[in-house]
Amino acid sequence: MDKRIVKFLAIMLSAAMLMALGIAANAQESDAGTFDLLATGFDWGTPITGVRVSLSKPLGENIRAEDLLDAFSISIDLRYVFYGMEVNAESDAVSVKSAVISDDRTVLTLDIGTNYAEHNLTRISNFSNYDGSWKVALSKDLGNLKEGTEFVWSGKVINEWADKFERLSVTTEYTYVDYRTGEATKYDSMNARLYIPDKSKYDNKGDGYPLVVWLHGGGEIGDDNEIHITANAVVNWAKDKTQDVFGGAYVLAPQNHAGRSVKACMDVIEYVLDKHPDIDKSRIYIGGCSYGGSATWSMIKAFPDYFAAAFPICSGTTFTEEDLENLYDLPIYMVVSTGDSMPVSMMQAYNALVDYALSKGAEPKTYIALFEHVDYDGLADAQKLIAESQGAVYTEENRFQFMALDHWSWIYVHNGFDAKGDDYDGKMFINTNAEAEYDNCSVVRVTENNIYEIRSTMGENIAKTVNIGDLLVHCVRETKDENGNVVSATHVYTPNFAPADIGFETFTHFLAAQTDGYAFPFKDVPAGSKYFDAVRKLYDAGLTNGKDYNHYDPDAGLTRAEFMTFLGRVVGAEVDHSKKSEFKDVPNDGWSTGYITWGAENGLIQGYGDGRFGPKDTLTQEHVNLIMERFADKFGIDFAGFDDPSGNATRGQVAVILAKLVD
Repeated sequence: MDKRIVKFLAIMLSAAMLMALGIAANAQESDAGTFDLLATGFDWGTPITGVRVSLSKPLGENIRAEDLLDAFSISIDLRYVFYGMEVNAESDAVSVKSAVISDDRTVLTLDIGTNYAEHNLTRISNFSNYDGSWKVALSKDLGNLKEGTEFVWSGKVINEWADKFERLSVTTEYTYVDYRTGEATKYDSMNARLYIPDKSKYDNKGDGYPLVVWLHGGGEIGDDNEIHITANAVVNWAKDKTQDVFGGAYVLAPQNHAGRSVKACMDVIEYVLDKHPDIDKSRIYIGGCSYGGSATWSMIKAFPDYFAAAFPICSGTTFTEEDLENLYDLPIYMVVSTGDSMPVSMMQAYNALVDYALSKGAEPKTYIALFEHVDYDGLADAQKLIAESQGAVYTEENRFQFMALDHWSWIYVHNGFDAKGDDYDGKMFINTNAEAEYDNCSVVRVTENNIYEIRSTMGENIAKTVNIGDLLVHCVRETKDENGNVVSATHVYTPNFAPADIGFETFTHFLAAQTDGYAFPFKDVPAGSKYFDAVRKLYDAGLTNGKDYNHYDPDAGLTRAEFMTFLGRVVGAEVDHSKKSEFKDVPNDGWSTGYITWGAENGLIQGYGDGRFGPKDTLTQEHVNLIMERFADKFGIDFAGFDDPSGNATRGQVAVILAKLVD
């Protein structure tokens, strides 16, 4: 097979599974200088696109940029096995396309190609393995530098946009089960990357900034804290085109996320909210692709009132009656290519949610965008080359028969699709303005002959909205026996929604317009209940996370550890949970460890005199009053405690007392 075709097949198999950028631990010294590797993110991945050579002495004035094009020998000595496929760098001929000399003539930036068709796994795999693999030397004399002079890698891979995302590691717990071996591994932290908006450019106007949570696909599972924002164009959310629409937005990308544990994923989100109080809790959006699309469904099912909108990509789901009740009024925009294996299940999910909303007499808030294929910059070059190798005629109409990566519909989301015009999303969006046959689906007109057949595939309520003359997208999923014979077929019909169809310029504008996230998760403190106002006030002020994410447990007794945590948060106490407690029954690094130490140091509470504190012991109403008196004296705060203390204090009762201290 043509080596160029092997290159494209390698990309096709792996670009969604790219390993992460890394930094070598130790860079060697060189008399001539060092070099950095430069990475650039594209829709299809993040390859090495440049080499930056830092000279120990300035380059001679007589040397021009064009002299550098044939002055360097760049090679990669790298071999490894990737999903059963051997990657050998000998097939990758690196050449300098253009060059720039810095003003002080000590830095040479060499462009080694940015086209999709020019890269293979050698350049887009695990960059942390590159230590010693990339060789940069002179192939001719260059001023005082002689042919054969070698430069040493600095250990840096520089990625302008990915480097703008902070690295986080959040304490939590989850278990990863390797589907290949069944081996289970427990983790006590989850990595994440966080982009913080440019607050000098975007004024939050007192409302705070929204938060976009991105959940990666299965190919980005790992612990490198890099691949999940570089395997595809996640960094686009940080660029001006998107940030301008939101007026500035935080972007959070946990690694492994809810695909491993919805609790661990929520731990990461809550950690970021705690550290960045200017995030608007009513504007938290969540979405993801493939494995992350499935995780998006898991998150909104677990926390249906938490998010302002969701955008699951190339991943369907099924619903319980409770799921439908919780999600029918949440804005959800699904995105998928009909060339994928997912459109039928996603169209069924669309129909189920819309049918349920109509059964409630509500306006549906669920939408779906269907694309014929996934297109992106450089794909046509690969398709042409494959057609050439097969002796076939390449045309715009037949090009996807040579190469198709239709699972990658997240590309449209990262680019804020508008589904119109002659660009990628415009050409690939399935228009329902006329009957048409597409590669993997069709647009059909509802007629007297097919209306009952079409309605029979839907729920009772949505079926009533289908009328003669309507145009709907029709997809089929076939089930075959071991001989390849079709034994059953599932037919599904839906509309198709471009952003303009629901009143928005782009997908990003749709998302930014959703502002009704409730962000009050406690199901056991419903609106109108006697503790609702107090608990909501504490939650909004960041003073409580509840017993768990969906329960506050207002009738449970208040423990000594909980009360110290409440009081410490009220006054904004700075505590160190890693500092060993003087009490033998208080664990190190616990959620209340630092607050217990703070309470004891400030004379608010004491231990039992035998080295124990009793963090799980409940407090009486009388104890609460006593501690509150000490607290008031220490911090000059007026308070009203229990008028006639008797019995144990509950979490709900104390919430009422503490809410009066919150501005």
